[in-house]
Amino acid sequence: MYQMILATETHRVPADMDPSFVEACKYLLDMDLGVLARPWAGILMHFSFCVAGVNTCGRGEEGAGLATACLVLCSFHTVLSCGLLLAEYNEYTKQIRQEYSFMSKEAFRDGRTRVMSHLLSKPQLYETDLFRGAWEARARHNVETELRALIRMPLVT
Repeated sequence: MYQMILATETHRVPADMDPSFVEACKYLLDMDLGVLARPWAGILMHFSFCVAGVNTCGRGEEGAGLATACLVLCSFHTVLSCGLLLAEYNEYTKQIRQEYSFMSKEAFRDGRTRVMSHLLSKPQLYETDLFRGAWEARARHNVETELRALIRMPLVT
């Protein structure tokens, strides 16, 4: 699990990861980037389907990896059900700026621009068919919109 959490820094499945955890790691990475696809209308339906599917697989011969994915997805589903993550994407960008308020506007803009540009350079943002189908288009639109706003961001208040 520790290796999966560390993978969220690079958003890549580690090459040396135990094969039984690769699928679980892909789901975790997709959930980590799920914020890019806000607003999340209909997301609870997608997660209910996904959790049910992984629950079924997790009891089969696939083993610990999918069982771990089930636990991660069930935990995330609970958070979504509580309404803790249902803010609009614009609100998310404000929260990110607040989190990095110790940085100058210029340093923040330059760093965030690099992150958004890196994401857009990837052939696909999401590792799994489920998340790619549900969120890829909206996430790319949001990232492109944020990148344009960053480029236009005034540095003087």
